[in-house]
Order: sequence, then structure tokens, then C-alpha cells
Amino acid sequence: MADEKKTPTLDFNALVLSLGSSVIVHLGEAPDPTSGQKREKPDFSMAQQSVDLLAMLQEKTRGNLTNEETTVLRNTLSNLQMAYVEVARQALGRALVRPLLSEDGGLRVLKLDHSIEEELTRAFSPQLPQTVSSGLQPSFVRRILDSLRQLAGEQVAQTAPVLLCSTPARFHLRRLLEPFLPKVVVLSPLEIPPMVPVQSLGTVR
Repeated sequence: MADEKKTPTLDFNALVLSLGSSVIVHLGEAPDPTSGQKREKPDFSMAQQSVDLLAMLQEKTRGNLTNEETTVLRNTLSNLQMAYVEVARQALGRALVRPLLSEDGGLRVLKLDHSIEEELTRAFSPQLPQTVSSGLQPSFVRRILDSLRQLAGEQVAQTAPVLLCSTPARFHLRRLLEPFLPKVVVLSPLEIPPMVPVQSLGTVR
């Protein structure tokens, strides 16, 4: 009896993380455990199935999970949804950028100071149990808006300035700015085709 192998204990968090890992693999962001290679092209259909399954689990188990399980499921689902959006946008890069090009075929952008990207990434870290913007002070958003007005003018809300911001901060910055600047465009450098010349008009600090 001592030599019998014990059956692994089923664990809800392990199930969630396993489904989450499969999404990342289907998106081509991590190697396939079987082949050890990343996908050349994302399989959005398979990734979406796993995301939808996690969303269904969240709905069906509401009120029946421990605090830890609730947090793991919520954070995993939120991060996967963000990853899906970012990978999809990168795949659509050319189509996203084409309407933004100037007459000479270049892309004029406002860059984001690296310290702002770092602060955004820290504030929305999956290890921190917080709501969408609870990790940021109102002065942080005000600082970005003031800097944008200085660079793009007081009519920034009516225009469509292009702001360059790396993933994953891009996703969160767009959500923060949308209520104030619904027309602002926030692009990741990975979404810009290599042949498109980029001209910086200034840095948001």
C-alpha cells in the first residue's frame, strides 16, 4: 500500500490557472508544452473558448468560492481578456494604423514617459487585489491630461492625438483616458508596421 501513487487533489485554482495557460499558448505568447514552440499565428478561436469558459465559471460559481479562489479567478480572467485584446490589436496593426497616417505616409505620435508606463504597470499588477483604478491617485490622470493639453493644445478632446504606450500599460491607459478624451488613440509600438516612419511630437510626462 505504501508504494501506491496518490491521486492528485483536484484544486479550483489549478483548474483556473490551467485554462489561463492554455489561452496564453493559443495566443502565441507562451510555448506549447507539447512541442516547446510558440505558435506562429494566434488561434483566437481556441483562446476565446477558454476565456468564455472561465467567464462561465465565474458566473456559475458566484458566491460559492473562497476569497482566494474568487481573487484568482477574477485576476486571471481580467488579465486574459487584456492579453486577448492586445494580441488581436497587434494582428490588426496595419489596419489600425492606416487611418492615422499623414499624407506623407508617416505616423505622428506623442510618446509616453517611461515612468508613467511603469506606474501604470505597477498599479494594475495582477498580484494586487484592487479595482480598475484604485491603485492610482486622481492627480496621476490629471497630470497626463495636462501634459496632453500642453502638447496637443486645448482642443485635444475634439481631436484624435495618437499616444504611444507599451503593452500592457496601453490597455489600462486607454481605459483611464476614455472618459475624458474619447477620441484619443493609444497605440503599442508592436501595433505599428516596421515600414511606417514614426515622428515624435513630444513626450507626455
